[in-house]
Amino acid sequence: MARNVVTNRANHPSFAMKKQILTAAMLSLPFPLSAQLVINEVLYDPSPGNDVNQDGNANASEDEFVEIVNTGESTVDLTGYQLGDASGNIFTFPPFSLDPNQALVVFGGGSPATFINGSPAFVGAPSLNNGGDTITLFDNGGLQIDQVSYADNSSDDESLNRSPELTGSFIPHTTIIGSVGTESPGTDVAGNSFGNPLPALLVSPSESSIDESGPGNTATLTVMLPEAPESYPITVSLTSNDLSEATVPASITINSGLTGSFEVTGVDDPDPDGDREVGIIISAAGFRGTTATITVRDDGDTGTDAGSPLLFTQYYEGVSNRKYLELTNVSDSDLDMSGFILTRWTNAGTEGWKVDGNFPSSELALVGLLPPGASYVIANPSAQAPPLDAGQGDITSDITFFNGDDSIVLYQGSVGVANIVDALSFTDDGNEGGEKSFVRQNTLVGFSLDAGSTILDFPVVWLDVPLGTVDAAALGDDEFLGSSSLGTISPLVSLKSTSATLREGGGAIEIEVEILNPDGSSVTVSLEFDEVNSTASRADIANFTTQTVTFAAGAQSGDTATFTLNVSDDVEAEPAEVARFQLTNLATAGGARIGGGNGFSLSIQDNDTVIPPVYISEIADPGDTFSARFVELFNPTPEEIDLTAGNWNLVYYVNGATTGRDIPLFGTIPAGGSFVLATNSADYAAAYPDAPAANQENGDVNSNGNDTIELRFGGGQASGAVVDVYGVPGVDGVGEPWQFLDSRVTRIVEAPNPTFTLEEWTITPANVEDMTPGLHGRGEVNPQQELQILSFSLNLAEGSGVINATGLGTKIWTVETSSDLGATDPWAEVAGGVSEQDQADGSTNFLFFFVPGNGETERFYRLVEVP
Repeated sequence: MARNVVTNRANHPSFAMKKQILTAAMLSLPFPLSAQLVINEVLYDPSPGNDVNQDGNANASEDEFVEIVNTGESTVDLTGYQLGDASGNIFTFPPFSLDPNQALVVFGGGSPATFINGSPAFVGAPSLNNGGDTITLFDNGGLQIDQVSYADNSSDDESLNRSPELTGSFIPHTTIIGSVGTESPGTDVAGNSFGNPLPALLVSPSESSIDESGPGNTATLTVMLPEAPESYPITVSLTSNDLSEATVPASITINSGLTGSFEVTGVDDPDPDGDREVGIIISAAGFRGTTATITVRDDGDTGTDAGSPLLFTQYYEGVSNRKYLELTNVSDSDLDMSGFILTRWTNAGTEGWKVDGNFPSSELALVGLLPPGASYVIANPSAQAPPLDAGQGDITSDITFFNGDDSIVLYQGSVGVANIVDALSFTDDGNEGGEKSFVRQNTLVGFSLDAGSTILDFPVVWLDVPLGTVDAAALGDDEFLGSSSLGTISPLVSLKSTSATLREGGGAIEIEVEILNPDGSSVTVSLEFDEVNSTASRADIANFTTQTVTFAAGAQSGDTATFTLNVSDDVEAEPAEVARFQLTNLATAGGARIGGGNGFSLSIQDNDTVIPPVYISEIADPGDTFSARFVELFNPTPEEIDLTAGNWNLVYYVNGATTGRDIPLFGTIPAGGSFVLATNSADYAAAYPDAPAANQENGDVNSNGNDTIELRFGGGQASGAVVDVYGVPGVDGVGEPWQFLDSRVTRIVEAPNPTFTLEEWTITPANVEDMTPGLHGRGEVNPQQELQILSFSLNLAEGSGVINATGLGTKIWTVETSSDLGATDPWAEVAGGVSEQDQADGSTNFLFFFVPGNGETERFYRLVEVP
């Protein structure tokens, strides 16, 4: 998310009246233009490497801009006018006047020239949030002049511009006919100044329709000069944005008079591509240009049947890791998926699959038997509902690490053009698949090997469906990920949850299995222990044996049955263990099958291991440099802690997600020392030149203040024990009292807490200069107390003993006994073992043990540190 330099952070008196950010749609809110000033263009997400402000340095924050145009007939004194965003960031105009039909541009930062494209340039625009924002212009008396809101990802890598200029709604720059480039600071979309005095060409009709073929496939357009040129002949240039749909001459010549005509002809093709709009740009020297739009009506092409039994039937690219692919067996017999290969082609190579000799970014060989009509869902490993959690897919795979500019191609046999079965085709610049879902309507071929062709060229095959519709769909709906109208809706049996954590001695856990869309036949299914892929043994799960449940013939969709697991308790200190289980042995006379959610992982937390009291000591989201974000951990103990050996993880819950992203930690934290995890090591070093180097980097450490961060021991979200936490998993921090946008978070209580308690933290608005990475504790350790036994007691009648001591720390201790201080009776550990009572910081103060009730009048006991 980009961050901008802000010249004034004072609260504006009118900001309490501002409207909330609109998240569902992009919108321009009209207001009385008392000074006739219009916010005409906004760039909040410059494309990578695009030096928009022309200062020689491409920077995602500094190259953002807001363009304002004076549409009136008089000069406006802008002194004291203010431009603000939804977070309260303000830019105040210095003494300056804006002439009629003149534009100005306010950039986020950098060192642009005084004029950009002939228009005055300023520096210090408010922070333009990529996730959606509201930009407001106030006069020097606090009166709201104009306001614009935009939604999350409404225009990636290009600006939003009014269309028509100055009066219309905001749409992506490149979608406007006649636009040049991805943005046009200080000019209209074609690069002309707003005060251009040249007379404009006219065209009639400016909008018309033709057929793709047949007698109605032509249209005649007339270009009209507003006045006679200085000399004849005059050449009028004609440019079409899609010659594959209609032919347009390159130019026409007007030898006399004020008019000239040209003919547009539809191009007949075999693709069922529906009605298509073609834009034509009309220009001539000495005149301002104009545009015309021709709609080319499809002539009812039926297309070619794909012929493959396995096809893509749905694509879903949502926010964060909500990414899924659905394939369906469209045949009427079982399909062995062995031999089918799924591939991902990314970014600049997204169209590489159209030519032999290129290689995909990743491959996935499909396996398994897919029943006739059944759908098969591939989910992102970190996906979360809605619409589905990762475990609800048939499999998870990094093949789903796609964005809207990555193509997904299915082959049979091997990767090569001749073996393409199906494709979801997108282009790098177009980002046609960004935050969209497409649902297949038929089995026709839905792709082309033509350069630049995309899924959008086949509207008869692919239906663009809102993500919200998919999220709300149910099994049986065509939009549901897991069922397709091109197949049959099989009864599915799956687990309602796919993972859980239980401590030793924690008792039993129940696992629910659910049936969806039953067909009237009874169904039995078993849960088996997957010993090969488990780190736990049967002894750890009370010698579990396979369990079987039955859904009766009259079961209703959504009915559940229960498996029960028990966890054994032992006295050994050991790392967390994982027991894995699998649904198997489904038996039915009907068509039910095991669907997504067929595996379950139980993480068993040891209750005999002392977890060191490491805690989160600082979280940084500097307001001036977003790439300098970091999380700092602190070790308050007098001993070095090996993070790798302890399988420590940070878990990030992004934007209110219930499923976190695991970040395994590597290396050690010295006694009384800090450990810094940075978003980017190079940017961190540049931002904090006097701080110790970052210990580790990870791009997921990139919170803009609304994410939850957990510190876990013994594994990630699925298996680790929560040691410390900031925020609340499943809750988006925007508007919450713990949000830390552009701020520094530090601890008040110098100890971890697995339950988030806001009172233990301080949140302070901050920039880079306010952060203190790697300096928590200044290398000081907790004072080391001398080992001292405060009390000792035995109860021979009950066979128990207790020692109360100081200085035990977080080490592991045992109790040994001898009748003669080891002279003839060797010291030996007490037979019943030892248990501890720990303090809040993880240190031990009480040891409990068992003693034999043998009636001896004298016996000695000693404390021994376990190495």
